[in-house]
Amino acid sequence: MSLDIPVGVVTDMRLWFGAGPPDGAAWQPVQSQVALRLPDQDATLVQVQARDLAGNLSQPLGIIITRPLVTPIDKAIALEELAEDRIEANDLSGARAAILTSLDFVKAGMSRAAKAVKSEPHPDRVHVLTTFAQILAFKQVARALLKPQTEAAGVEALRQALELEIALAAFADARRIEL
Repeated sequence: MSLDIPVGVVTDMRLWFGAGPPDGAAWQPVQSQVALRLPDQDATLVQVQARDLAGNLSQPLGIIITRPLVTPIDKAIALEELAEDRIEANDLSGARAAILTSLDFVKAGMSRAAKAVKSEPHPDRVHVLTTFAQILAFKQVARALLKPQTEAAGVEALRQALELEIALAAFADARRIEL
């Protein structure tokens, strides 16, 4: 990617999502890598713009990042991220609704894992099944606790569910297990 400003002169950059102007996108020191939390959708346009020492701006450069939500765990993770967004917006009802929807995907993955264990009781398959069961439990607890008086405990349960989902997806990829 070229931002049309010599690399040694670039001092700042800003990132934003979508095709619109960078309203509210804060300038930050130039970095070679940036961790982004993508919106909960299949494809996202991410734009970057650079600024040099003299204050000259590059033209924005965009890239489309696709994130196909194919497996039940992919869909459950996306809904969990949506629940987190709802919590940040102080919409606990919306967060509980997203978690409720995600439970269907967790149950579908769990059902598939149970069938796989019955056909071949391999330890990796058992691990997948028990992890789905843990995710289901954490999400049910999170949904029950996402109320003003117990919000912090609900957020912690949600965080633990998301960590397990991400670890399960990585485990399945490494072992070539279809979720």
